Amino acid sequence: EIVLGCLSNVKKYLSYLYIDLGQSVFFVFFILTIVFCLLRILELKEKRIFLFVFMIVSLGLMMSLSFGAYLALKTPLWNPRAFAGVGVVLAAFCMLAVCGENKILRRYSGIVITIFCYIMLVFAVCYGNTIAQQKEYNFLRTNLLITDLADICSDMNEVKLHINNNFETAPTVSTAAKILPLAKRLCNGIFGDNRWGYHYLSQYFHFNFLKVKENIDDRDFPILKENTYHVIKGKDGFITVTFKQIVPQEKDY
Repeated sequence: EIVLGCLSNVKKYLSYLYIDLGQSVFFVFFILTIVFCLLRILELKEKRIFLFVFMIVSLGLMMSLSFGAYLALKTPLWNPRAFAGVGVVLAAFCMLAVCGENKILRRYSGIVITIFCYIMLVFAVCYGNTIAQQKEYNFLRTNLLITDLADICSDMNEVKLHINNNFETAPTVSTAAKILPLAKRLCNGIFGDNRWGYHYLSQYFHFNFLKVKENIDDRDFPILKENTYHVIKGKDGFITVTFKQIVPQEKDY
């Protein structure tokens, strides 16, 4: 059972890497790996086929095991911060590429690694911008909700609030995710599983929340407020909020 669980986690881990890095980045890395192995094999004189297969399998195992002890857990952490191990594998791969005896390999590896570092720098800058944009968007949606709740709940002594869903990422994040798919997982609304939004409303605005996972059938609740961003329903001291998902429209420039 442990072995099957590990294999299942490896498959899911590699699928996350494939989705987060994007098909093009993953494909380029795969081609570079094959070229690197071939050039290394050319330096050897014996057992080339065996060593080539061994190197490919070893690199595959390194990539799979870069998830660390999470592979053995029944419910691993799939947040992006748990994927730091793949950076170690890439760093080791780059170091091996420039430390060989083959001058051609070292020369072109240096060029490829420089381009790779530039891509990582661009990603870091893009990630910083998307975080800033998502933060502004989170405050916009949250403040609009607080304004409407303040008007609705002003005459109520006690309010039990339940939020049915989370809102989407900022439009700029959605645009960035077309090039860097990982941005979609790194930036999101604050009413998801992390519950920062619940903490914000309860600590600063003193709303009494129902259990987050408790399902409430609000189909018979009257609509107290509806706008472009959310629908607020209420009945007998219970308030439910459903965020509307706003899909940014693509424009032709």
